[in-house]
Amino acid sequence: MRVLDQSFASPLRGLLSGGAFMSALRNIAELGRASARFATRIKAAKAALLAPRDLAVAQTAPDPLQEAPWSITALLDEFDAIGEAGRERSAVALVSLWGAFQQTFGGIDQFIAASAEETAAYLERLRGTERRLEQARGGDSACYYYAVSLMAHYLSCWRDRQSGPEARRLGATVAALIDRGGRSTLALAA
Repeated sequence: MRVLDQSFASPLRGLLSGGAFMSALRNIAELGRASARFATRIKAAKAALLAPRDLAVAQTAPDPLQEAPWSITALLDEFDAIGEAGRERSAVALVSLWGAFQQTFGGIDQFIAASAEETAAYLERLRGTERRLEQARGGDSACYYYAVSLMAHYLSCWRDRQSGPEARRLGATVAALIDRGGRSTLALAA
């Protein structure tokens, strides 16, 4: 896996000299490792939720994706407009995000079965990375913004059990990109 990470990061170093973007890219890779650090906090939050309390004052945490600036359809339409090369780079970035996600949760079923706090914390980390990358949206590094945004929306759809046309289109797009990015990453490593 280290070879794949290096082959993915090397072209980025040459393309981007700005520290802010490299920091955001490290944040993407950090998503998987961050879950271990948050495990203690998540366990404490679970214990607090399971403790007896007055249900009248119980509040749920706001969904970080409810503040999304546009619909899934608009996001996918904008993503389609970035061109073939941008979609290819987004696919490779999405494979890295998917790998971090699988290390953290083990897959979609485990993500859905995880506590609301754990899934909300993971989605909020994705949204934070998305916000930091938003300035890159119109440039050469837009692919990283779209990879993070697509992943956040995709996982949110699974968590919320959305199955409408937008969610199905998003799911098909993300699955195809992960497959495509996986093949590209293997070709780079060969």
